[in-house]
Amino acid sequence: MFKIFKKKKVDLEKGRKIFFEAGGSRFTIDREYGPEYWDCNIPKDIEEKWKEEIKKIEDKKNN
Repeated sequence: MFKIFKKKKVDLEKGRKIFFEAGGSRFTIDREYGPEYWDCNIPKDIEEKWKEEIKKIEDKKNN
């Protein structure tokens, strides 16, 4: 029959904090935060934007 899917709640504030603390590193996120981050349900396109922000911040630090 039909399956009903619940929309997962996205917690951008908490997810962003964790993502930036981990420097956008998937390895660090998995190791240090794991389920806490994955429960935030951050879409991949948002993660890509955050990675760009981190890169810009790092570029400014290096100049």
